Order: sequence, then C-alpha cells, then structure tokens
Amino acid sequence: DLEDKWDGGFEEWFGKIKNLPFGLELRGGQYLNRFGLQNNIHNHAWIFADQYLTNGLLLGEDGLTTIGGEVSWKLPVSWTSLISVSVGMPREEDEHHHDEPAMEPEFEAEGALFDGTFVVANWTNNFDYNDFHQFRGGLSGAWGDNKWGLTTQIYGAHFEYLWRQNGYEAGGRY
Repeated sequence: DLEDKWDGGFEEWFGKIKNLPFGLELRGGQYLNRFGLQNNIHNHAWIFADQYLTNGLLLGEDGLTTIGGEVSWKLPVSWTSLISVSVGMPREEDEHHHDEPAMEPEFEAEGALFDGTFVVANWTNNFDYNDFHQFRGGLSGAWGDNKWGLTTQIYGAHFEYLWRQNGYEAGGRY
C-alpha cells in the first residue's frame, strides 16, 4: 500500500495572482523565497549541481522556504526589474524548536536560522543585451527572530552574467 510507504510532503504549494494593476503580483502558501538568484529555483531545476554558499549555510539546507505571503512589483522600466516583499514563518521541517543548548554559542549556524515570523525583501534586475548575453543583479535582505531569541539579519548582493552559445535556441554551451 503506497500510503503506508510514502513518508513525504510537498516541498512547495502556493497560489499566485498575476497581472494585477500597477504590475503587482500576489503569492501565498509554502514557497521558496526570492532571495538572491538561486533560492527561488527548486533544487531539481538548477542548471548546475553546486549550491551557493549563502543558500546552504545561511538560508538552510534546502533553501529559505516560507509559509506566508508575498507581494511583488514589476517596475515600469525597459528591462525586467522586480521588487518583492515576503512575510511568513519557516516551514515545519525547517523550524528549530526551543531546546536549551548545552552552552550558549555566539555563532552557531543552525541556531541562527529563522524561528518564527521573518521578512524577506528582494530586488532583481534582468537585462538581455541580446539573445546570447544576459546580465542579472540585485539586492536581498532577510530579517527575523532565531532560536536563541536574537535577531538574524542576512544581506546579499547578487550578480550573474550568462552567455549562451545558441542564444535562446535549444542546445549549445552556456
């Protein structure tokens, strides 16, 4: 019986309302936050095998997943520019319960992960110079309480240049 053997859950589940007035978009549910360039991409969709340092060490083993809501605004400019703000809680598998530590560490990575309500803000810009050259960059920040009763703050700047041998056509090196 499959029901007795499957011990899993959904990594993401959310609803999205697109094409609202003024370039707004709403999303709610359990989703990977827009933080930097990689966190909002599901692990199985990466174009390479390695995880960015920030994602693995500072955002959690599987990235920063939120149960909450997000509002995004696509700015009215000639390139793609998106500002998003998300408010929520870590998903249950990511939550760290308030167990008393053996000693009070100052810089223990797992204890610094978000534990309770947190806020994520992201601004990303995509500029396609042509079909073969793309530039992406922006800023991200996340703020919220952690396991130790302190505040975790994470800031990031991201930049990526992507070259595609065949442009938007399938195949070729990148």
